[in-house]
Amino acid sequence: MQSPLEIRLAGGSVPTEGRIEVRHHSVWGTVCDDDFTETAASVICRSLKFGGPAEARKNGAFGSGVGQIWLDQLLCVGNESSLGECLHSDWGQHNCRHDEDAAVVCSAGDVVQPLDQLPAVVPVVPVVQSTSDILPADCGARDMDLFDVDDRKQRVIGGGEVIQGSYPWQASVRVRTAVKSVHWCGAVVISPLHVLTAGHCLQDYTKEAYFVRVGDYDAEADDGTEQEINIDEIYFHEEFNRGVRLNNDIALIKLKSRGIRLGVGIQPICLPPSDLLYSPGLNCTISGWGSVKSAGSG
Repeated sequence: MQSPLEIRLAGGSVPTEGRIEVRHHSVWGTVCDDDFTETAASVICRSLKFGGPAEARKNGAFGSGVGQIWLDQLLCVGNESSLGECLHSDWGQHNCRHDEDAAVVCSAGDVVQPLDQLPAVVPVVPVVQSTSDILPADCGARDMDLFDVDDRKQRVIGGGEVIQGSYPWQASVRVRTAVKSVHWCGAVVISPLHVLTAGHCLQDYTKEAYFVRVGDYDAEADDGTEQEINIDEIYFHEEFNRGVRLNNDIALIKLKSRGIRLGVGIQPICLPPSDLLYSPGLNCTISGWGSVKSAGSG
């Protein structure tokens, strides 16, 4: 059994606050604040035996550490008993400086007992099949036209909730944790065996940590229409991240087994021809499970 990860808080004026430091291979180091959330802060405070609410602090709020930065891209779902159960980039792999050291402010509440460790989801290993036609002829079909032209606006942040089934090609790339899975990035179905997503979405964890969910509408509830498929292969664009940062940020996912069962509410999208010219002012639609308002907008 893996021993609990050793954690301490440094730089605070009281024991319940400070910069997060973890011990790995007998060396103390810090945690980068990239994607650091209140959920991760709660796991850290609970592992330190502090109950009650927890606050995440960023940008070296309790001073910059020195030496090793151990963890980056920390992902917790909130039910972990220790930081060691959360997903993160490989030890020591980061793109951070010490002025990005993460910190927490814990509540001096009652001591809480850690939750029992739950087993991780074990990926199935079905028979892999290939496809002779990656782009079905009947792509791009909705059950009905659910659009009002007046609702089409040029926006990403500030979008609105859509009618269920209006984007039947919408998929979710999800990440497994020890207790549940979480939505990680949006993707799009292009065939029963293939989905497209952004390349940077598949860099932080091993292939086995990801899977694809289709037929989903409410990411936090069971809609009864979801299908979950494990990933067989990931193919990054051959020029991904060369030159300009995140250049050619696209990846093709090949799914395991028979892939996706197409039907009502789950259909592939049509891809444009390779020689299509994208003229200025071309209307585009973006869908997914992103924010509908910008941070601090109330």
